[in-house]
Amino acid sequence: MKIVIFGATGRTGRATLKLALEQGLEVTALVRDPSRLPPGPRPSRVLVGDARDPRAVREAARGQRGALIVIGTGGDLAPTTMLSDATKTIVEALVENGVPKVVACLSAFLLWEPERVPERLRAVTEEHRRMERILRAAPLRSVLVMPPHIAAERPLTGDYEVTVGAAGGPGASREISAPDLGHFLLRCLGGDEFDGQSVYVSRHY
Repeated sequence: MKIVIFGATGRTGRATLKLALEQGLEVTALVRDPSRLPPGPRPSRVLVGDARDPRAVREAARGQRGALIVIGTGGDLAPTTMLSDATKTIVEALVENGVPKVVACLSAFLLWEPERVPERLRAVTEEHRRMERILRAAPLRSVLVMPPHIAAERPLTGDYEVTVGAAGGPGASREISAPDLGHFLLRCLGGDEFDGQSVYVSRHY
């Protein structure tokens, strides 16, 4: 399967890329800084560019059968439209190139009532809401994965709790490892079980 990953050098993207290559997927990665790619096997194609640049994104989307959006702000919580601008550009390129499916990583705060979101996180959560609206309106098969805290130091288990449309039940964990999140993103891309859904994934480690 040929897939493109947008955000392959971030915390989740690096873990997801590593797993995709281990699974034998043919991966294209659009990155701003190739030196931040994880060590080890390289993607089939590494394109240097910005996910808001239509020309770069169209080239990355060409010939793909699925796309992963794992872009982030690098911990910057200031108001921004960077993520939604990139999402809009990506969706347009996927539709133009006939890519049938996209799996996007957003935030568990989208599953909360807005007034419960901590004030310091409201700007970035609203940006995730803008991303969600763009993805929902797109003529694509999509899965919106909405994880809690992403723990880079936790291991890959492949064994986690999945809840559709809600942020877990009573006693649900409020974290997921980056490798387990990557594992689930690829699972969603390769199957249709969660198509059209907002999905929360977590685990007690």
